[in-house]
Amino acid sequence: MPLSHEEVLTLVLPLFLVQGRIYKKVKHAFLRPAIAGELIQTVVGGQIETENIACEGDMVVRADTSFKEEYIVRGEDFHKMYNASRPREIQRTREDAEELRRNGFQCYEPTRRVVAIIVDEELAARFPDGKFMGSWGHPVSVQVGDYLVSGKQDSTGQILEVLKIHPLAFFETYAIRP
Repeated sequence: MPLSHEEVLTLVLPLFLVQGRIYKKVKHAFLRPAIAGELIQTVVGGQIETENIACEGDMVVRADTSFKEEYIVRGEDFHKMYNASRPREIQRTREDAEELRRNGFQCYEPTRRVVAIIVDEELAARFPDGKFMGSWGHPVSVQVGDYLVSGKQDSTGQILEVLKIHPLAFFETYAIRP
């Protein structure tokens, strides 16, 4: 049985405090309004990493990575993670520009910062099924080399959510905070 999201928070919080490094998301992403009830599968390297069902007001993100993975951002988080008031033009030179526009995506600059740790063998062993439950209620795969990140905190700084990012996708979109 995958670890619950609460168990993962308890497990990684001390690691974030000791080993965590702060990164800034530096690459734009493409977002569109989600359709309530829409199932989005996050596929990286041909493997389903997780899936999520959209609620009213959510946004679907297509990452500008070599994987072009998609995932859901809650509507209330969209404005905290992206410059939501200023969508940018999708570059006409992109080979997928027409598809992105046709599917309702717009380009947004990120404002997100995260604390991140790398999953080493010792930490990976703490996930006996190679998974944990995401805060959205679906399993998330995790393995050595992945990044566990959090950018969502309450007003006291308490971490509220842990996400997993594939290492190649992480390096394509995040940089150490200057």
